[in-house]
Amino acid sequence: MRLQEGALAPLFHARDLQGRSIALANYYGSPTLIAFYRAAACPVCCVRLWHLLRRATHLYQPTLQVIVLVDSAPAAAERYLPRFQSVIALIAERDQGPVDLAEAYGVRSSLVGAVRTRFKRRQAYAEAKEVGVGAQSLREQRATFDGDWGRMPAEFLLWPDLRIAQAHYGTDAGDFLSVTVVDALVSRFLT
Repeated sequence: MRLQEGALAPLFHARDLQGRSIALANYYGSPTLIAFYRAAACPVCCVRLWHLLRRATHLYQPTLQVIVLVDSAPAAAERYLPRFQSVIALIAERDQGPVDLAEAYGVRSSLVGAVRTRFKRRQAYAEAKEVGVGAQSLREQRATFDGDWGRMPAEFLLWPDLRIAQAHYGTDAGDFLSVTVVDALVSRFLT
């Protein structure tokens, strides 16, 4: 079931790639962005993460907290995501335990959406290659993609009380929440 604006975000507890304990309840009092991305090898999600990290370190800190969950096991995530480990929590969802966080947040799968991405988001693939993030070829992506091939991204902006301010469910692997929406929420809390 998709989450609606105003609903309380499902609480969770997980370990990030740096071994830190991440509990959503600890983010109470801060606006938070929770992002669900495809497998760590996905170039389109990695280029989004690259942009998000740049914004987080330059514009959002310390106002907006960011938690990113990727549909990969820790070993695969370590292969593609170590350069992103910084102020944001990066969680490899697979092997985190019995709770399916993506299901709790209503994240969906669409093989049609995944295939559509190849044609619709060519610029994002080129940019990922240019900045050196994600699998660098379709062959590498096929060999190292350890998540659900059809998984679509989803991003959730939370108010400081952990209620959903904005829920965005992608229709293809490159469909993300507009940065202007994120910027607008952050600007409400800047002092």
